[in-house]
Amino acid sequence: MDAQMKQADSMRSVQAAMQIAVVRDQLQWGCGLYSLILCGATANLIKHRSLPPFIAGPLVLGGFGLSYLADMAYGTKMIRIRQEAEHILANEKVRLVPPASAPFRRFWEIEAAEVSTKEIPRVGALWPSNWFPKSPATKQN
Repeated sequence: MDAQMKQADSMRSVQAAMQIAVVRDQLQWGCGLYSLILCGATANLIKHRSLPPFIAGPLVLGGFGLSYLADMAYGTKMIRIRQEAEHILANEKVRLVPPASAPFRRFWEIEAAEVSTKEIPRVGALWPSNWFPKSPATKQN
């Protein structure tokens, strides 16, 4: 059993490392594209003394997107995500209850009972789905 746990932990570590490596690759490509857009915007600003309005969105949103990727690739974002996951597992376990038809639902009886006592509307009853008819309208003669 201990060997299986070590192997499972090793696989989890490899998956986490792969996820971080993918984000770092996305960051490199994103920085290249953002640099190209920024150089074009700067050249346009020098030549015409103004920026076209449509370029402001990509410049601002691109900066936020790259900051997010940089935080995940090199910052503390993965640690904060892990801490949030630990909080959910410790304090909000009812969010993880599988549907009733799942074969492993029997392991979740206490949490399932807690969920079933709450008055929680199903997703289909929430906005904006209540704007649309539930079934096609039928014409009556």
